[in-house]
Amino acid sequence: MECNARGAFCTLSNMSFGSWNIRGLNDPLKQGEVRRFLREKQLNFVGLVETRVKEINKVRVEKAIANGWNFLSNYRDAPNGRIWIGWDPQQITVTSIREGEQFIHCSVSDTNNTWQCVISVVYGVNCPEKRRDLWNELTSNALNATGVPWLGDFNAVRRRNEAIGGSSQWPPWKEDLETCMANSELEDLRFIGHFLTWSNIHIQTRYIVVIFLTLA
Repeated sequence: MECNARGAFCTLSNMSFGSWNIRGLNDPLKQGEVRRFLREKQLNFVGLVETRVKEINKVRVEKAIANGWNFLSNYRDAPNGRIWIGWDPQQITVTSIREGEQFIHCSVSDTNNTWQCVISVVYGVNCPEKRRDLWNELTSNALNATGVPWLGDFNAVRRRNEAIGGSSQWPPWKEDLETCMANSELEDLRFIGHFLTWSNIHIQTRYIVVIFLTLA
């Protein structure tokens, strides 16, 4: 897996999968960045989170970033399309299994049906209490499938060294992601590139937090 400021991407069964917290996809310049990301990384599948695109504009923006691709989204459970999944239908087939405010589980196979896997694209909410619903959902799904990759932004980190700045406190809820992974029998993929991939600069405090994780 490789991580950089644009997102994370990896290869499974000779297919390329990526994810990106785009933090808004209405700007044509941002749409152009996504097009370049798909092209440069030769992606077959992408999970985009925090699109902030209203459902009425969804089809127009989809065509702007990947004309000819198919898409899934979770507008039924979350406003402004918190999670989008896009894929090249000439290479792979994607079918939704289950959707919620913080996740989309989908079945992915190549068009020749020579391989198949389940992928979860995740965008955790900011509230630790509500994220517990996500951890329970991911654990349940992982235990009912084999080798489930998780793509996206969990709004959580596993360890203290995955964040710089902010509070030095480590309350019990910060252990939830680590516990979820252990219960799901999953581990981080090895990766190259940037370890810290996102920053939020405030007047007095600078936060740099790892937000892109792929687990398998």
